[in-house]
Amino acid sequence: MKFMMMHKQSASEEADIHPSREFMEAMGSLIHDAVEAGVFRMGEGLRSSRYRTRVSFRNGERSIQKGPYAGENELVAGFAMLRVGAAEEAVEHVSRIGMALGNADFEVGAVCEPWDLGLAEKPEGLKTVRLLSLHKATSSFENGVAPAPDVVARVGDVMADLKAKGVLLSAGALQPSSKAKRVTYTAGKRTAMIDGPFAESKELIAGFSMFELASMDEALKWTDRFGGMFPEVEVDIRPVRD
Repeated sequence: MKFMMMHKQSASEEADIHPSREFMEAMGSLIHDAVEAGVFRMGEGLRSSRYRTRVSFRNGERSIQKGPYAGENELVAGFAMLRVGAAEEAVEHVSRIGMALGNADFEVGAVCEPWDLGLAEKPEGLKTVRLLSLHKATSSFENGVAPAPDVVARVGDVMADLKAKGVLLSAGALQPSSKAKRVTYTAGKRTAMIDGPFAESKELIAGFSMFELASMDEALKWTDRFGGMFPEVEVDIRPVRD
């Protein structure tokens, strides 16, 4: 079973303060061990909200809000990783998904690449960027109500077209937050844990990792190691739909 662990944005991350070398080494060690164990599937960090755009649809009408901004409804229902020429292009692709859904909210954010952290030189001639689209949860999603078949078909057609064009790198849908856990870490120790369902989270998502594991207990073990690297952080552990 796949689990997505999403951690919340800190003040330093929102201010684009680079993590310490010690932190990056610890993160590299965790990912190395997870890859060696055969359980790591993917993981990305997002840049601050100044590099993000909210895209909302209500009755076919689109509204766009560019960052920086504070968190609102940050409870996630699904994600899509896109490779495009510019952020504006990603917004247009996500808008096609929003039009297919009818009423929907998305956040489209720039992925934090190694050269954004000063860890490597940007490849010469690179003309594309990666952006992560987070599809926000609705009350219907949280209550387990499946979209109408025609909506599913329309969204499927858009996603298939984006994949055929090489824009869509990966995508997935999460299970409702009633299946999830929210864990808080302070000074490297787990200090709180609650079971879902959750109210709408107000903290921006800072990044995620995806693991394939046998159980939620296994997911907690890896999350404890991840949370132990932060002075303070909140992490949502969300099962991914098959």
